Amino acid sequence: MARKKNEDPNGPVVHLPIPPPPPIVPPPPSIGERLAAPFEPEEVEWKPQVVKGDRALAVAYIDARTVMDRLDEVIGIGNWRTEYRVVEDSIICKLSLRIAGAGWTDQEDIGSPSEQPDAGDRRKAAFSDALKRAGVHYGIGRYLYKLEPIWWNYDTSKRKFVTQPRLPDWALPIGRGSLAPIIAALTPPPIVPPKDDVPPSDDEWIPTVEELIEELDKVGRSWEDVVKWLKVKFPAKSFPVSFGPSYLSLEERQALMIACEKALADLERRK
Repeated sequence: MARKKNEDPNGPVVHLPIPPPPPIVPPPPSIGERLAAPFEPEEVEWKPQVVKGDRALAVAYIDARTVMDRLDEVIGIGNWRTEYRVVEDSIICKLSLRIAGAGWTDQEDIGSPSEQPDAGDRRKAAFSDALKRAGVHYGIGRYLYKLEPIWWNYDTSKRKFVTQPRLPDWALPIGRGSLAPIIAALTPPPIVPPKDDVPPSDDEWIPTVEELIEELDKVGRSWEDVVKWLKVKFPAKSFPVSFGPSYLSLEERQALMIACEKALADLERRK
């Protein structure tokens, strides 16, 4: 059969769809990144550095067992070891890790005894302190040294914090940062309505947990943003260097909610 004029001798051209590019997969975290990763909040402990009345300056720390668990998880049992030397009242710990393709690597640091009355307890504290300090050379818990001590409610009779002090979002594992604990602390107990069912006045109005969560999430505000805003909004008030949400007064809670609503309205107008 005769070929038509201008017909391609190789047949019709078929245009295949261009496949989408493969998804970008981030590389897995390195051993150093895994060692230095923040701990779960439940693994971080707090001790009072200074106690004043019912408040104490909270300092975060981890214990030696938490360091061992991190080494087992990342390096693997049998791929790390410790050696200890006694130097007067102190202990030197040499922490050795076996890294695939690199062999053994060593870091060491010195630990000090505690102020406990029992001599055995003081010596054990020095061993633990030495291991933790040696682990910091590999990045384990190093981020805790960047934390600013914070004043927190403290029960002097029980010698413990009333609630667990809160870590900033940057010191939490990925996916653990949230505004919910802040909002829960900002919201006082609900007001009991009067017997005659008269609604509370504007002066008595307190934002609920749901209202504050919704508004703050909509405008994308963090606790650091709230702190800066409070210092501008209430310049006459002397805020401490570090403070938690429970420090805020009723007036400040109400002003924060109103500001969130205004910011949301501004965002809507710009759309």
